[in-house]
Amino acid sequence: MFNNIVRVLFQKNFQATASMTTTAALRINGIRKEKPLTMDWMVICIGAFEVFSLFLSKYRANSLRGVEAVLISVLAYFIARFVLWKPSPAVWLAGSLGVAGMWFSFLGVVQFSGEVERLKGTGFTDLLAFRSRLMYPIPGWLPGECFTALLLALPFACAPPIYIWRRETIPHRRVYAATALLPAVLICSALCLSLSRAVFWGMVLFFVACFALMVGYRVVALIRGRSLLVGALLGSSMVLTCTGTFYPVVFRAYVGAKTSQVRSTKGRVDIWKRSVKAAKENPILGVGSSNAALFLLSTSDPEETSGFASRPFSLPVQILIEKGIVGLGIYVVFVLLFCIEFHRSMLSRQFPNIESRHLSKRAMREREQLDATQSAYKAMKCCFAAGLIAVLFRELTYSSLFEHTVTMVLTLMLAALAIARKGGTA
Repeated sequence: MFNNIVRVLFQKNFQATASMTTTAALRINGIRKEKPLTMDWMVICIGAFEVFSLFLSKYRANSLRGVEAVLISVLAYFIARFVLWKPSPAVWLAGSLGVAGMWFSFLGVVQFSGEVERLKGTGFTDLLAFRSRLMYPIPGWLPGECFTALLLALPFACAPPIYIWRRETIPHRRVYAATALLPAVLICSALCLSLSRAVFWGMVLFFVACFALMVGYRVVALIRGRSLLVGALLGSSMVLTCTGTFYPVVFRAYVGAKTSQVRSTKGRVDIWKRSVKAAKENPILGVGSSNAALFLLSTSDPEETSGFASRPFSLPVQILIEKGIVGLGIYVVFVLLFCIEFHRSMLSRQFPNIESRHLSKRAMREREQLDATQSAYKAMKCCFAAGLIAVLFRELTYSSLFEHTVTMVLTLMLAALAIARKGGTA
């Protein structure tokens, strides 16, 4: 019954839920009046390109779902940019998504345990060969797509404790921050049980990038940032050790190269070679959204036994096949603009530099509180940006962002929240 409820939420009522959330956010926060950034126009350009490419798609009916996902994601991006622009709503949104990720991670861990016991009961000991069926907590999704969604949920789960920890005006903030880390711990546990090297190292890259950005933009001091990074990596190691104690297959998955992993790598390389050859047939605008697998299947050799493609297994390759050189260029520009806008937002100040002797005591106290809020908000934005880095790293060897509306929405919302400027007072 639970699976049916989740399927309804993910497949049928997503638009209605998004509409109600938008209405509630508008009533609470209102629409922020801000001059659009260059990146905002690029997001509109992405939506327009997807609609235009629909008319040139080779399999138009199959492209409707992909175009719809992109358009809903564009709407979610602007909701995050102009509606959820204060720190408090952003924290509550991140916390809600983190709790959702924690719930699905818990379901995944329970499912993993049940599948392992069932396989052991039938006499199978090499669990790596069955890793594609050990955990898929979201009904109707492939395991790799579930891991991408959990990796996207990780920065949302880490953002609230980071924000609370940096708000020095909150009493007992360290206790609250440690308690708020529970969703992130459960998500990390599920990612360790993925038995996927790309997912695991993407998780490690997230923590490294997060604290590197904090130190680089002077949100925290170098010594403190180094200590936090060591603590995060030690915490991840403890989670890996705990899961590996119960399931030794976890250690074997990330050490050395097993037969199934070598076969998987070889298959991906063969698929990439075929994909590049297929992309040359429609180099300008591609074959249309969500059509890469169909096109590769239609152009495959019936006698070929290597490189069967259910997907391109690389996000850049998928974009090249489906959207051509033009679409690939648009998305590359989008990533570059994101880097520029994130850098500018981290350098911008909420309040002008005024000497303390020109301020009253009350104004000084208010400014200290506002400075603490700004520092906490910048720390949270580093977390969002690190999440994007980790997901894009994982997508170099997998292609799932365009497969579901949820993953596209989470990706663009991460981008919107990471470039927010002047986050307000609360």
